[in-house]
Amino acid sequence: MRFDANESVFRGFELLRRRLNPLIQARIDGLASGNVWTSVLEQMDRLKGRAPGIYGREDPSAQLRMLTERLGGLGFPFDEGVVPPRYVSTLASDLRIARNNVAHGSPIDIHDAIRAHDSATKLLETLGDAEGAERAAALRAEAIVAAGVTLTRGDDVGPTEATADVESESTPTDVAHPSAHTFTDRTVGDARLPWQSWRVTVVGGKNELENFRRRAVKEKLDSLVEEIVEFEGPLHLDRLIDLVRRSYVVGKLHAKRRNAVERQIRGSGRIHVDDDGFVWPIDIDVDSWVVFRPADDPQSRRLLHEVSPVEVANAMRTVVEEHSNLSGDALDRAVIEVFGGGRKVSAVSSRLADARRLCAQKSAAART
Repeated sequence: MRFDANESVFRGFELLRRRLNPLIQARIDGLASGNVWTSVLEQMDRLKGRAPGIYGREDPSAQLRMLTERLGGLGFPFDEGVVPPRYVSTLASDLRIARNNVAHGSPIDIHDAIRAHDSATKLLETLGDAEGAERAAALRAEAIVAAGVTLTRGDDVGPTEATADVESESTPTDVAHPSAHTFTDRTVGDARLPWQSWRVTVVGGKNELENFRRRAVKEKLDSLVEEIVEFEGPLHLDRLIDLVRRSYVVGKLHAKRRNAVERQIRGSGRIHVDDDGFVWPIDIDVDSWVVFRPADDPQSRRLLHEVSPVEVANAMRTVVEEHSNLSGDALDRAVIEVFGGGRKVSAVSSRLADARRLCAQKSAAART
């Protein structure tokens, strides 16, 4: 029977969604007993300025968010004690990209199927689920055999003769609606979430990025972009394209190829690019977004001209509210420090001017 890569990856996520739920809950119980783990995502979305949604405990998209995102005051609890650093986050990020492809019905290459099963196997192994890892390895082995890959001694491909026992999809009944449960504590805390950079995940090679004729290539790029913007957005289009370049292990994008990548990003329909060239998750209302993401360590530092004018304006309003005596250069310096400091060069001054203009516009709108 012909191997179907999409069906194989679908089976992989069916396996993952059932195995991850108890693993995630057990870890959260150890940190904040009494909370259903989906309550963490609700709190996180509120802190990010996003409307809370419906969170399924067996929804892979929600599960993988728990494994990739910094969970407020909890940090990255699934990466604690794991070597190399952020290993769980990296594996889960790779799976989020694959999940985006599945969710959008994109055609999946057999080698991408192998990669997804490999990440799932390693993820479950790292989280201590030996049985789940064995089933994921069986799916990986099926894909490797179908691809005709020649294995060498020591290759970790799982039992080639096994077929994973994956339950069929059913409609989840364990769905958490916003405020449907009682919080026993503020699990992630009330502090502003600092900015975090997306960890680059290699998804393909240079040849793929140079050929947009195939639907699968375009939609893989769309899924990658969606994942990056979900994690870092709003971020500037230039930074997004650079992260895409690195994800395809390309040394330099020539102007023609860069323009092609930009056209694909703008036309994907999964993100929004504003007039200042900043890229936003599609579900964020830019006009009502009041969040800013401060720096809390050197890794979260951003130069001000790399930050959206909307985000700088949000920080500026908050600084004024908390320090009404500040104005002029002192206010500018305080805002620059929010994002990690730096010199007040011309690009920074321009960004501050944009922020003042936005603050003035919002104040005028509030008075009418």
